[in-house]
Parts: sequence; structure tokens; C-alpha cells
Amino acid sequence: MSNYQQISPQQLDLLLKMAGKQLRIDPNTLKQQLESGDFSSISAKLGGQTGQQLNQLLSNPQKAQQMVSQMDLQQLLKNLK
Repeated sequence: MSNYQQISPQQLDLLLKMAGKQLRIDPNTLKQQLESGDFSSISAKLGGQTGQQLNQLLSNPQKAQQMVSQMDLQQLLKNLK
């Protein structure tokens, strides 16, 4: 069983808006990129070590799933602010 709660559309919009602001990407563009699996512009905007860490995480689906399953939505929101 999963330990995380389902994200509502409103929460998803808020996450996209906050992440878009941090990355300086339009939230709708960000959503389209994420839905298509195109993370190249996101990792480029992050740059440096953080961008490399994102690429490493995305290249290992098991590690990404493990991280997501351990994440608390409230903590994620706090980190994005």
C-alpha cells in the first residue's frame, strides 16, 4: 500500500505554479514538459549539481519511485517556497 495521499488538481496547480516561479518557467509549459517526459529544460534551469542530481534520479526509476513514496507533500511544498 502507498503511504502518500493522492494530489488534488488544485494542489497540482499550486505545485506547478510554485515550481514554475522557482524555475522561471510558465506553469503550463512546465506541465506540458513533465507530461511529455521532457526534463531537459528543467535540469538546465536548475544547472550545476542540482541539474545533474535530477538527471541521475530520473535515469533510475526505482530510486525516483522510492524518493517519491517517502516524500511528504507538505514538506515538498515547504521546500518549493
